[in-house]
Amino acid sequence: MNIGIVGLGLIGGSLAGDIKARVKDARIFGYDCCERTVEKARESGLFEQVFSKTDNLTALVMTDIIIVAVSVASTADTIRKVYDAVGDKCIITDVCSVKGHLSELSSLWGIRLVGGHPMAGTEKSGFEAGREGLFDGAVYIVTPYPSTNKSDLNTVIKLVETIGAKPLLMEAEEHDTLASRASHLPHMIAYALSDHVIRDGEPYIAGKGFTDMIRIASSSPEFWTEVAEANRDNMIKELDTMILRLADIKGMIERGDWEKLEKRLEQGRKKREQNVK
Repeated sequence: MNIGIVGLGLIGGSLAGDIKARVKDARIFGYDCCERTVEKARESGLFEQVFSKTDNLTALVMTDIIIVAVSVASTADTIRKVYDAVGDKCIITDVCSVKGHLSELSSLWGIRLVGGHPMAGTEKSGFEAGREGLFDGAVYIVTPYPSTNKSDLNTVIKLVETIGAKPLLMEAEEHDTLASRASHLPHMIAYALSDHVIRDGEPYIAGKGFTDMIRIASSSPEFWTEVAEANRDNMIKELDTMILRLADIKGMIERGDWEKLEKRLEQGRKKREQNVK
């Protein structure tokens, strides 16, 4: 199988490593606009060939699947450019954290588009941050669009399974709602918590628990600003809901309703214990 990866950052680089190690007879072709990234990718030995911005995307027409792994703000435009270059010759899939704004692309004549979003990553970015095994056991949401045919959908699902992830079919609207709650909101909270607790002129006394909570605040602010813009309505709803939850806890403390507070905390503890392995 010939696989193209457009965008060789953390996710694109990690996909290349897992595909090379786990997909039999895979030939991987990379593409990135950053010359330094292109150089590093060529040195990695993972790719048959790595193309740069001076090359035409038509060079990827020999592939069976093209994975678009660029920034949220660039994904739609990049998918259009890939489609213009290869037409209906290849399956095009993406790894974008937001799906709703990509749905309109399914109206492009003949496009073979299958949405994807691996619920995996680290707080690091760039090709050198990629690592083999990043997707092991991770949920990988696969989003069929109106133009998606069953054969192409099954091909993407099989690829997801082969790299060790767990495919989960989900429509774009549901994806954006749940991803906002489970991924986008926690990042906003981590940034706010880091900014609130760590203060100039005060000794840093927080322990490992706090460090664990704000690990993702080391992620790219540029990336998460793009996510917030693309999934704005859902993010506002989730932030409003979280503010109400915190206000409710604040009310219990103000009233001295310790029994109710303990029950609320226990509810959170139970959900964590029952659902997170």
